[in-house]
Amino acid sequence: MKKQLAILGLTMALGGCILGPQTVEVVPDIKIAERTAQLSGPVAVTVYDERATPQLGTRGGIYKTTNFIYLDEQFARSIKVAVDNVLQSMGMEPVSSTTVPQVQVYMDELSYTVPYGDYVSGVDLKAAIRIEILKDGRRYAGRYVSEDHYRTIKAPSDSQNEEMVNAIINKVLARAMDDQALLNFLGGTAGS
Repeated sequence: MKKQLAILGLTMALGGCILGPQTVEVVPDIKIAERTAQLSGPVAVTVYDERATPQLGTRGGIYKTTNFIYLDEQFARSIKVAVDNVLQSMGMEPVSSTTVPQVQVYMDELSYTVPYGDYVSGVDLKAAIRIEILKDGRRYAGRYVSEDHYRTIKAPSDSQNEEMVNAIINKVLARAMDDQALLNFLGGTAGS
């Protein structure tokens, strides 16, 4: 009986180190500052995935060469809906047209790094996006980067990973949507 309990205990202890691949559902909820300008008029938003690889990184642990983290297949659409919602809350009308101001969101980087490899004691996340706006023959371009560093006593669960990845996406999108220069350009108050 003691031998069986010891084997069970060892199996459970090792189980914490065995982390499988994960696909994160992206559900952005962008929080913007109250001071945001009131805008008006139609706008079209498009999201592009410009990342070098579909993997965000690996979850670390003993299977770090196979336990990749990915974004769900609908992530670009989810980001578009979130940006549409923010612009709509500012007074704009999201539409599908090439004759209105174009807001192009480029996901350049989204990384999930376990700094110490086999022993998961933390996670570093980084997100980088570009936003280009084409309006009345003029162009605005902005680049936004956010980083988060989490320290843990054990490897994050699937739900914790999903929460952290969504948090860094929200953070970088909020940084862009709070950029006064971007809002001024979109509102027509910026110089050419």
